[in-house]
Amino acid sequence: MKTGSGKFSNPAKVNGCYGEVVLESNVHTNTSATTLRIHDVYDGWRAGILFGCQYFLDHCPKCNGLTVHILNIKSDAATDNTMMAYLTIQALVQSTGLPVQKEVYFDAVVGAFVFPR
Repeated sequence: MKTGSGKFSNPAKVNGCYGEVVLESNVHTNTSATTLRIHDVYDGWRAGILFGCQYFLDHCPKCNGLTVHILNIKSDAATDNTMMAYLTIQALVQSTGLPVQKEVYFDAVVGAFVFPR
């Protein structure tokens, strides 16, 4: 399994906004199963991480399934599951070396992450 990380920081926000995900991943081309290993302490982020994994699979034609092991998560009070999905996608792109067809980005004007269809 290869390691990757995703980071985001938005110092313009009043309370700040920071998050980081470090993970290991392995791409499956012959099965559509996704396996997620996550420590109980990070369980509150499971929904965002799973959405990030699914978005990555939906927009990476070379992948059918994934094995993902969450190694570390850093967050602050402003971090939410939407940011966690973004961070997971960034970490998967880095760890697999495979791009997604539709890149997720932060729209500073509206202050939200955008997940193109």
